[in-house]
Amino acid sequence: MTALVTGAIGLCAAAVIIFLLRRDRLRSNHAVVWLFVAAGFSLLGLAPGIVDEVAGAIGIAYPPVLAIILALIAVIIKLLTLDIELSHLQIRYKRVVQRMALLEAELEQMQDRKAEATQHEADD
Repeated sequence: MTALVTGAIGLCAAAVIIFLLRRDRLRSNHAVVWLFVAAGFSLLGLAPGIVDEVAGAIGIAYPPVLAIILALIAVIIKLLTLDIELSHLQIRYKRVVQRMALLEAELEQMQDRKAEATQHEADD
């Protein structure tokens, strides 16, 4: 029964991810990662013996530990990629703010020159 519930959760997660992707709520590179997670849930739910076999093959005595270790590794990798993306966005944001400040300064200079030119014309 647990296998069917886990498999159903994986299939539902995949359906939600596809829905979010089609609605442009989730970027495609993020969706790929989440689809792998959903596929993993489905696979482990529908064939739970896979974890037991792999854990036995690499010498892990308690198979659920393998699933937990793999989940922790996946979470750490996801956090790392999010930090990298956040760093890139912060750098881009800073550059946009700097460019905007330069453009505002240039606009003010142009307005000042225009005001001086119209004042000189009025004086003549």
